[in-house]
Amino acid sequence: MIRWRWSRPVDSDRITGALDSFAAAGFGPLGIEIDWGRAKDLSEDIWWSALRELHEGAAKTGATFWLHDADPGDRSGLRRGGAPMPDGHRQCVLRVREQAADLTLPEGDIRRDTLAFLLRRDGPILHESIFVPVGGRRTLAGPGTTVILIDQVTCPDLPRSGDAAYLDLLSPEAVGTWVEDRYEKGAVRIRDQRAWAGLRLNAPTYHLGDLSTVFSAGLPWVSGLAEIVRLRHGIDLLARLPELIYRRQNGRHQEVRWAYRETLATYFVQNFTGRLSRWCDRHGLELGGPIGSDNDLVSQARSIGAAMRHHEVMHEPAVRTRAGEGPLALLQAASVARATGRSARADIGEGCGWATSLAELRRLAESAMVLGVDRPSIGPVPSSLRGRALREKPCPLTPAAPGWRHLHYLADHLARLQALFEEMEPTAEVAILHPIESVWAVASPVDSACATALDADFEAVIHAALAAHVQIDLIDEDQLARIGVVAREEGAALLRIGARDCKLLLIPPVLRLRATTLAMIERFLDLRGKVIVIRPGRSPIATPDADTAALLGDQRITPLTCVEIEEILPKRLVDLPSGLCRVHGARDAGAAPVWLRRGRIGARSVAFVVSRTVERSLDLRIDAEEEMRIWDLSSGARSLLPRDETGFSLRLPPGGSALLVGADDDADVPPSGDLAAQVKADLIALRGAIVREVELPEPNGIDLVGATAIPLTTVRWKLDRAAHGSLPSAVPGEGGPHAERTFSEPCELYEAARAIRLLVERPWARSDEECCVLETRFVMTMPPTEAIALVLENSEAAHLVVNGAPLDQASRCAAKGAKRAEEPGPISASDLGVSRAIELGRWLDPALEAFDLSPLLRIGENTIAVERDLHSPLELEPMILLGELSVEGKGQKVGPRPDVVTLADLRTQGLAHHAGEIVYTWHFEAPIVAGDERAILALAPDGEPPGGVSFEVSLDDEFVGAAPWRNHWVNLGSRLSSAGSRTLRVRVLGHLGNVFEPSSNAPLGLLCSPRLLVSRA
Repeated sequence: MIRWRWSRPVDSDRITGALDSFAAAGFGPLGIEIDWGRAKDLSEDIWWSALRELHEGAAKTGATFWLHDADPGDRSGLRRGGAPMPDGHRQCVLRVREQAADLTLPEGDIRRDTLAFLLRRDGPILHESIFVPVGGRRTLAGPGTTVILIDQVTCPDLPRSGDAAYLDLLSPEAVGTWVEDRYEKGAVRIRDQRAWAGLRLNAPTYHLGDLSTVFSAGLPWVSGLAEIVRLRHGIDLLARLPELIYRRQNGRHQEVRWAYRETLATYFVQNFTGRLSRWCDRHGLELGGPIGSDNDLVSQARSIGAAMRHHEVMHEPAVRTRAGEGPLALLQAASVARATGRSARADIGEGCGWATSLAELRRLAESAMVLGVDRPSIGPVPSSLRGRALREKPCPLTPAAPGWRHLHYLADHLARLQALFEEMEPTAEVAILHPIESVWAVASPVDSACATALDADFEAVIHAALAAHVQIDLIDEDQLARIGVVAREEGAALLRIGARDCKLLLIPPVLRLRATTLAMIERFLDLRGKVIVIRPGRSPIATPDADTAALLGDQRITPLTCVEIEEILPKRLVDLPSGLCRVHGARDAGAAPVWLRRGRIGARSVAFVVSRTVERSLDLRIDAEEEMRIWDLSSGARSLLPRDETGFSLRLPPGGSALLVGADDDADVPPSGDLAAQVKADLIALRGAIVREVELPEPNGIDLVGATAIPLTTVRWKLDRAAHGSLPSAVPGEGGPHAERTFSEPCELYEAARAIRLLVERPWARSDEECCVLETRFVMTMPPTEAIALVLENSEAAHLVVNGAPLDQASRCAAKGAKRAEEPGPISASDLGVSRAIELGRWLDPALEAFDLSPLLRIGENTIAVERDLHSPLELEPMILLGELSVEGKGQKVGPRPDVVTLADLRTQGLAHHAGEIVYTWHFEAPIVAGDERAILALAPDGEPPGGVSFEVSLDDEFVGAAPWRNHWVNLGSRLSSAGSRTLRVRVLGHLGNVFEPSSNAPLGLLCSPRLLVSRA
């Protein structure tokens, strides 16, 4: 599914126009997410009337609507001018303050609801703790004696940074009021409009730790929590609060921390996610969307409890997957979906930034599907240039994703892959016990060493199992207790979790296991089930409890290291069904570079492998009982894998994938195992034998469309005074003193923005007159022209000074002097390309604005200072010099664009930051093919791929096809059989990533002359 999120107030005309563009581009099923939070009141007739008008437009593309609940924190009303959220409905924490020991705490010196403890500790080790009532007196002798004060603090409003108080998702009263106010008013309208598919959440958490320093360091809390813990676990939580922060040498703190975190996790699921799921059930909707902080154990323990328990109550478990993230979030959602017989969805590309190529989106989607998240959702999303943050203002569809009009190629490819996986008989091979409850037992806001060690060990176990190319299911202990059984079928012991059967259980390093888990493992062992316990990868900081240690020491359990898993698991410990192929090779330290999914379709063995590395090719060896073919899902081309005495060989290109299927009786000539050199073999299988090759000459013209966008990423910054008021001469806190009007050392722009944001959210930075100043410098080697502009994001509150002269606000302009359009309508299929966006005055996004710098620039060094009002959101990522420019190396030395561009990597021609398109043109005489011959254009005939987001081919100004990824070839058919002069154009959609890192360190443009491969059917 292609997904489109609308984050502005509903405008039926604009959305309908965009739907028309989607239909014209040939997109398939479309999911439209409308931000529910855009309505001040869901009973507003105008809001629902506008949505009703969209349904007719949606029918053109078969679109379905989802209500996207942007943020529970937005209920404070600050962004809409409403009343603040009541204190009783705000998220809150226990704040911990430490002071020197004072054995007397007189009544009146502290708040009545403050808890005081007299401690004796050595660093994070707690030796003794005494509760001190208000007005009481206690004595405690010995070194390391201190007093800690613990009180409840509610989440504040932070209008300076644009953040509002976050709803207390642990409070039944707050959530109940919120559901009644937010959802029930629109329930009748939803039932009347059947196009709505469901409600999508946006990463809710019960502990939004980034709102302020105080809030981040606190302990999540809700009224009545201590009593709930006492009733559930028989623990006096208030009396033992210091053990949530400091650990005891005897390990007794683990039971307190586990009970506290387990109660938070259970309460969050029951009170929030489960409650919304039941609400959706009543109104015929599905609940979906990602859960926040789900890709590592420490974040889960701090913010959501346990991700798998949220997935279990949702109709459609969902995750966000980004480049560079690990497999944990995907495996959690997939494991729950498989056990419960549902499907899981992955939002691909969200937060990846605007520069993500179609090949990268394909790799992310394929990786998710290989691990079992079988419904990838692709679409342009409102992210910033680097993908570091989502924004209120969505990026326009065209320039935000340079290859957006080729998304239907990706949607078609993934639909084929999804249909294939649906036909495959599943083979769950290994179950891994999820250690989140052990992390609960050691998680602390001030001492995370033990929790981090468990997290690292668990990640190593997952990667070792993936590197062994076995298929994985994760098992949550709560799920195991409710739906887990052990059985013995066909002479083998099975661990059955819902609809999934596993023959081998891996236990990563753990500190405590539930009694129900211990009993289940005992029964599995009694039936001769295979159990492996993984030794910790480093010296353990804590030791398991007695019952857990006794089980892990059972002689029937095999102890291994992660390295041994990778070597032994696929050879001796996993009994694969007869005929399934095995894939081995390509190991990397600390990660699994290849992910695999395998099974059977009828009598054939099927395997799909995905390379997780984009830096190098991977050589794989494949063992199978039958001949194996490699298939191209998009074209249907197929060819035999080469075989020698050791098995089959396959080379995956960087970021590549391959579908391997047991061969039929058709005889093909085995090609090379290098996919990059397999174009000819694929073409032979698809179109017949290649009879000759025609190499095109040097192009007749190479045109650069759009501007060069040079990032001014090295800045100095300072907090300063505006017209009135002053700053304190020093700012306390992290980073040491900050002198007034003193610039920082040069740093990267994003780091400057982050440092400023941290400072202005502190209680001591509350002056209304504060502003921040950013200064950047670059060298011009050419006379300035009118085509040079500076692009800023959220520039409404910015004041610019260029070379000491203020820039008049009237100088705001679009590049090349075009008049800025006032909120233009949706960009249609004909308004393609970055150059058109520049003409509209938006370049890449409505949030970006261009300033004409030409009158103030000079040859030599130039200085630009940007002063910003701290009341506006501090999203300072884009600070870009825009024009027909070139840049030398990585420095900020700017010159003119070269007069002649050659057929080579643009990075070698001073154009590494070209952010538009490159058009290559050839003029030649036809005919080239005759009779039953066909021509295919190969853009990478020698296996060296060109660089770009996607590639379009047109013949005589008629679109022929696109080559969005390997192999880069386009079928021209018999179009070159008629005589006459012909014009061939190849349009390379450039990487917007060049704005920051040139082409993500990949080539840009065509690297050699394409060839016409002439075949005869």
